[in-house]
Amino acid sequence: MTHESSLFDLELIKDMLKQPYNLAQRLPMIRLFDQGVKSEAAAVEAAQQLDAWCPPVDQTEEANDFLWNLWEVMLDIARSPEVTTEVHIGLIRILENLRPFARGMLSVYGFPWRLWGGFPRLRMAFEEATSDPTFEGSGMPEFTSEEANIFRNVSYFEARCYGANIGRGYGNLIDAMRSALEEDLSTTEISKVELKMQVACEWILHAANALLTWARVNGDITDLPRGHIQYLDRGTLYHGKPWMCLERLTFWIGRFEDIGKNESRLSEETRNRVLESARFMKSIESSP
Repeated sequence: MTHESSLFDLELIKDMLKQPYNLAQRLPMIRLFDQGVKSEAAAVEAAQQLDAWCPPVDQTEEANDFLWNLWEVMLDIARSPEVTTEVHIGLIRILENLRPFARGMLSVYGFPWRLWGGFPRLRMAFEEATSDPTFEGSGMPEFTSEEANIFRNVSYFEARCYGANIGRGYGNLIDAMRSALEEDLSTTEISKVELKMQVACEWILHAANALLTWARVNGDITDLPRGHIQYLDRGTLYHGKPWMCLERLTFWIGRFEDIGKNESRLSEETRNRVLESARFMKSIESSP
């Protein structure tokens, strides 16, 4: 798909258009994104129009509903199997151009969120839109090439948003790193291992600096109870501190190196990317 193609051709957008739910509001959003991803000038215009459409923050229910519809439309674009990196970059441009339109604080489930700077409800929308097909169990999607592409695309887009400080949440980030680096993958089918490693590498590309800062800030922590907001469950191979710390980052680097060198089932492209992630993390870790 290129910029000359229409977002209306994307599979998940076609599916959305078949559903009557909120279509009167969503259809103009799709049209706006379709134009807005094409250039910087178009992104500015799209951001202006989205801000004009958004209800005032004192209309709490209406503004929350508008934002949820907006994020669902955007994420169905971003995670469609055939979406391109260029479209992801175009969506980021629109979001970045929303920042100057300061609306004040919007109540989301009783908590104040800055509109637009905090991108209210976007974290929740990412969690709703992300379903890892490499996991087995009740309610999980079947592992198919289409489901793999959807998961890869939404993960790549969230990682890119994270790097641009847009709607940052760490739940999907930590899940991806734990799944790829803190579990024994020796008996996992290789197509799933490939996907896990590709997603982890993309997160590192965009989030390594933020992870290092987080680990350094947590340097004085000596213990955390399970259930604490900073407590992060560990995979079966990692026995270190159960929060973001330098020990955990070092473990991840070692796992990237081990998998990149010794997992012969991986494609050469993925192995090279895994080793490059280890080198990148080392260079970040050694920075002041």
